[in-house]
Amino acid sequence: MSKVARLNKIFRSDGKAVVSVLDHASAMGPLEGIIDPRPAVEQIVAGGVDAIAASRGTALHVCDLLNHVGMILRVDGGITALGNFGADMALLYDVEDALRCGADGVISMGYVGEGEGPVLRYVAQLADECEQWGVPFLAEMLPMVDGKRSSDAKHVAMATRIGTEYGADFIKTVYTGDAESFRQVTSSTFKPVLVLGGSKMDTDTAVLETVRGAIDGGGAGVAMGRNIWQHKNPEKMTRAIVAIVHEDASVEQAAKLLN
Repeated sequence: MSKVARLNKIFRSDGKAVVSVLDHASAMGPLEGIIDPRPAVEQIVAGGVDAIAASRGTALHVCDLLNHVGMILRVDGGITALGNFGADMALLYDVEDALRCGADGVISMGYVGEGEGPVLRYVAQLADECEQWGVPFLAEMLPMVDGKRSSDAKHVAMATRIGTEYGADFIKTVYTGDAESFRQVTSSTFKPVLVLGGSKMDTDTAVLETVRGAIDGGGAGVAMGRNIWQHKNPEKMTRAIVAIVHEDASVEQAAKLLN
């Protein structure tokens, strides 16, 4: 299968994608919503998600539920919340491993700033392998400043462009807070940019406003985890996000799908 064919399992014909991310347990252990990920995946698939991103254990546990939904395998890690969390990331699997798991793409971190050296080296290695195998590569490009993730538009734009230059086919990154500043990010690269959800937000409106702002700022969709599968109704939240990304719904229109 070609890379284009695999990308078409992740992105719809409008060039946008809603990806639900379920790779958290590989570093954080069992979390509410994905202690057994199968019920959440069943709801997310019913809500119309385009693809899921997962660590190997979860991917193999839920792959029979995906039908026509794309699968993106997390191939790096090696750290946990009980250790030196965020340090010593490494490439754990290769592209051939991902294909054996039935994946349509792979995802890895891509730090820019603190901790960038070893991570960016394996981003380059992974991009080369993906090109050889015809597998899409999603790079999670995060600017790290003063020990934490930066949402400054200049930092985020730098990180996303570096991911593109290292060979990623699409990028997952931080939302900068509003559509205007996020457009600085999307206009600085030539690959699709998906916004991440981060920690669980306080309200449904905050989630939907983030999605709407990302799309208005030129984003190609979202790659969200806790704000989908920790919602009281993951199917409805997925459906609301899909309405904004693929149907150009307003926040108010999308919110009605949650009621």
